[in-house]
Amino acid sequence: MSMLGNYFKVALRNLLRHKVYSAINILSLALGMAGCMIIAPQVIYHFSFDRFNHNYDRICRVLLHLDFPGQIPTTNCGSFGWVGRDLKREFPEVENFARIYYNPDGAVKVRVGEKEIESWSFCYSENSLFDLFSFPFEEGDPASALSEPTSLVLTRRMATRLFGDSAAMGRTVTLNGSEEFKVTGVLKDLPGNSHLHFDLLAPLTSRWPLETLESYRALPDFYTYLLLAPGADSRALERKISAAGLLNKIQIHGVSISGGIRFELQPLSRVHLYSSHIEYDNLHWRKADITYTLIFIAVALLMLVVACINFINLATARSAQRSREVGVRKVVGANRSQLVRQFLCESVLVSLVAVLAAQVLIELSRPLLEDNLISGPDIPFTGGWSLFLLMTLVTVGVGLLAGWYPALFLSLPRPQEVLKGSGVGKVKGLLLRRALVVVQFAAAIFLIVCSLFILKQLRWVRSQNLGYDRTGVLTVQMSPALRPRYESVRSELLATGVVEGVCAAGISPLGKGIAGAIMHFEGQNPGELWLTRYISVDPAFIPFFGLQITEGRAFSDEMGADTSGVYVINETLKKKLGWDKAVGKTFWLDSKAGAGLGYIKTEPGRVIGVVKDFHFNSLHTPIEPLAMVYRPSDFYYVQLRLKPEHMSDGTEFLERTWKRLDPASAFSYWRLDGDLEWQYNDDRLAGQMVTGFTVLCVLIACLGLLGLVAMAAERRTKEIGVRKVLGASVGDIILLLSREFLALLGVAILIAWPAAWWVMRRWLESFAYRTSLDWWTFALAGVIALAVAAATVSFQATRAASADPVRSLRYE
Repeated sequence: MSMLGNYFKVALRNLLRHKVYSAINILSLALGMAGCMIIAPQVIYHFSFDRFNHNYDRICRVLLHLDFPGQIPTTNCGSFGWVGRDLKREFPEVENFARIYYNPDGAVKVRVGEKEIESWSFCYSENSLFDLFSFPFEEGDPASALSEPTSLVLTRRMATRLFGDSAAMGRTVTLNGSEEFKVTGVLKDLPGNSHLHFDLLAPLTSRWPLETLESYRALPDFYTYLLLAPGADSRALERKISAAGLLNKIQIHGVSISGGIRFELQPLSRVHLYSSHIEYDNLHWRKADITYTLIFIAVALLMLVVACINFINLATARSAQRSREVGVRKVVGANRSQLVRQFLCESVLVSLVAVLAAQVLIELSRPLLEDNLISGPDIPFTGGWSLFLLMTLVTVGVGLLAGWYPALFLSLPRPQEVLKGSGVGKVKGLLLRRALVVVQFAAAIFLIVCSLFILKQLRWVRSQNLGYDRTGVLTVQMSPALRPRYESVRSELLATGVVEGVCAAGISPLGKGIAGAIMHFEGQNPGELWLTRYISVDPAFIPFFGLQITEGRAFSDEMGADTSGVYVINETLKKKLGWDKAVGKTFWLDSKAGAGLGYIKTEPGRVIGVVKDFHFNSLHTPIEPLAMVYRPSDFYYVQLRLKPEHMSDGTEFLERTWKRLDPASAFSYWRLDGDLEWQYNDDRLAGQMVTGFTVLCVLIACLGLLGLVAMAAERRTKEIGVRKVLGASVGDIILLLSREFLALLGVAILIAWPAAWWVMRRWLESFAYRTSLDWWTFALAGVIALAVAAATVSFQATRAASADPVRSLRYE
């Protein structure tokens, strides 16, 4: 122990003796570790999702992959109500199942006595849910909590909101003003890293009889989870299910859908990070994308590697100064292992100081990070034993990683060589330093290119004309009491004087994702099933959003027949159907008789108009076929546009009007621009993180370059003095010290460009509509790197070149 203490004491003396070198090392390592410590909790958080469940390795979710004519292949997490029952009955690998139905009506009003609140987290399920998932009960029996149709399970958060500190068990709760439920269970609040989120849970049988929801006519509106038997393989089971032909049981109007649909089993371990492409995932609004998670890991590792390269470069560059120390130690009896331990203690000490500095940097930048970089509300900056352990491991690991090669390098020479001043593997050390400088600047340039293209694509997305006017649009959900009175609601809103226009939309308004429906059309081959996106609108919808009619006409209030059997379609649907002219063609959609029930075949209608294509989904996906229908019974939402002069205060007027129209409902709204921005939230976060950490990476690389130039100038002090005496200018000296490093930077650019081109090409492919990989962006990244490196080198070179030559010639 005393030997170890001596090692650290000598290491501390060396650090204090060479303050500039130590400061550069500590600061660069601190920046690298700070970046890792910011990213690590987010990565841990995302990989920890659902792991609190005891059956984590045995649960999977049933997905439906749809590939019908006229539709881009999609995957959604809704499945049929009978799926769990049939799979459990026919496959021994399925031990149990649970179904969840997400309330499609938006916020539910929850009343207890005179108190009424709104909740957007209301679902239906069954007792087996608690067999699959580890949601601990504070009160109640999980085996029977949802046995009766009037049962209701609350989370602790919801119970506190409703009852305060009073007992919740056995109390009566009224939902939506008419349905009475009895509290039969109180759950602990669901963890933040659970993909399932709800505050109220009612039995499925409170909405439908069991035979109805398990009917082969029922729609795929349910989330189905399977508990597999120990050792069962989900992939093998998926193949068995496909071979069994279960989907052949389903026919819609005599048409089998088994040719365009198949089951997929998604393990619970993949639900959070591998579901960005899945539709209707309403229970998992926090889902992440594995691509961006891997990008964050790569960025963190790059920063740490660049910081470690600084340490190695500066340590090997100082080998000449340390060689005599090594020689003397060997002469007095030190063996190589002792020297290695000495140098490793020095590097670990630097790392320990750096991690403390990193923690200080994180705390100082906390406000900026919380606003721009942290992606989850439950992600900590510091605290917790797991993060403390991680920091400890990172500290020791960085110290060993950064110090291992210098320790071996500096302890290698024989004492007679170093005491004679013959050097320490100068050629080998020089080649290594050059290679490492190239690597660290290639990493920095790679990140610069990536951040420039990510920001360019996001700016391009924001600047695109989506084909409709989205400025100042608010979306407000109507309660069941207001839906039949839409026309009076519209009139009252327009009368406020703050509203420029009002229109209605169905259950999937513009900006929230458009639902799908079965379509029939003139010229359809018998036995084919076609799908399209559809939205219920009123006659004001098309002019409200500024959609362009390219054929026929829009809906009209003056033609009463428009409310039954007429459709306006988009150009993409017209092209898919192969029509030269669409107006007058026979066309109709199948609708459903209430959520979860079967399809009802409607009477044939006709197309009255065609609108120019517009982007109702994000630019990640191509424009899909779309049909619009004027069906007042489907109106769930009001979309309105505030007048420009009332953008800031208009919502106050609207709230007062809404309270007068529907005193029992709270006024809640969201902005269409916000919905559209949310579609690119992961891309925005990735852009901010990559850009922020690119700056850190470049700063770390420049710190290392500054140290290397300083040491090069120190080694060549006498040469610089002689050159100045013989007439060399300051510019000549700067060029002498700079050209080697700038040449290495040129090599780094040539390495970074192809790597960045490949990665960005792959990333941009995730957008159906995207910017181009312009050559000038690569050139700009190179210019930025060259400018920053040249400024760094010139700063130190100018100091050396400006020194008094007399003092230089006195060197040593």
